[in-house]
Amino acid sequence: MIALPRNPSLSVMKSKPTNRFRSARTGALASCILLSMALPASAANLYWDSTDNSANGVLTYWETTSNWDTSGTGGVDPLAVPGSSDTAFFNASGNNGARTITINGTTDVGGLVFNNAGATIISSRTATRRTLDIHSGGITLNSGAGAVTFGTPSRTIAVGLDASQTWLNNSSSLLSFATSGSGDDSVLALRGSTLTIDGTGNTTINANGITSTTLTASDLAFIKKGTGVLTVAAALKASPTVSNATFVGDVRIEGGTLRYGLAGALPSAADVIFNTASGAATLDLNNFNGTIASLTINGAAGTSAAVTTGA
Repeated sequence: MIALPRNPSLSVMKSKPTNRFRSARTGALASCILLSMALPASAANLYWDSTDNSANGVLTYWETTSNWDTSGTGGVDPLAVPGSSDTAFFNASGNNGARTITINGTTDVGGLVFNNAGATIISSRTATRRTLDIHSGGITLNSGAGAVTFGTPSRTIAVGLDASQTWLNNSSSLLSFATSGSGDDSVLALRGSTLTIDGTGNTTINANGITSTTLTASDLAFIKKGTGVLTVAAALKASPTVSNATFVGDVRIEGGTLRYGLAGALPSAADVIFNTASGAATLDLNNFNGTIASLTINGAAGTSAAVTTGA
């Protein structure tokens, strides 16, 4: 231990010899219908077009199709809201300002892209914590996007990873969780996936717990890339509404800064690996104490790796 200062089947009946043409035509039609039903839905880009920012109004409901457009420049309402293969964009072109989107059950989405110049909040509709499952598309905050927050203090949200993914923040605004004041705790569930944090902007994981389920101590939990700062401020402590509140897995720092947001922000079984291909990478204890299993430094010529204790 190193203590740091830290597929469909198609059955076609034999046609009756008295009406072969009709039977063949009917069979072909049935085949087309069955095959078309078996084809997977195409991935879609869908754009949030509601301008409501209230906490309870129907115009904030993710599940309402009229809150979405099929085009960022004035499309029509989609047949369905974004699902596990779709990318949700916030917002449609020109729709800028503070926006709140609420969910009222487990919601799946392929990925999230934020262009809204105002602040965007995605939260539960009630005091009961709800779950947003993000698939391999991950999260992107483009340059000029406002702050993005998952949950509010009283309407928290669990963000679950259904695949390894990247959260890319290239804005000057913060991507973060809201800590709970009442209601259930917020949580980030890695679920055996690796989360890569990238970009020039800053991300703070200040959920009340990070869970890792099938990750083992030798798996990668986080990869830090880009020049921005990732602050890990999740409470890695026993939580009344989060079991296994302490994640396991290793952490790789390839660029920017990984910063402690509280004491013991990284688990004591974690191997921290610097792997810098260019530029600088920093592990900042931020005046907190921490214990990790090992520290490995790999780097190309002209790069730097540092462990700092804070101001």
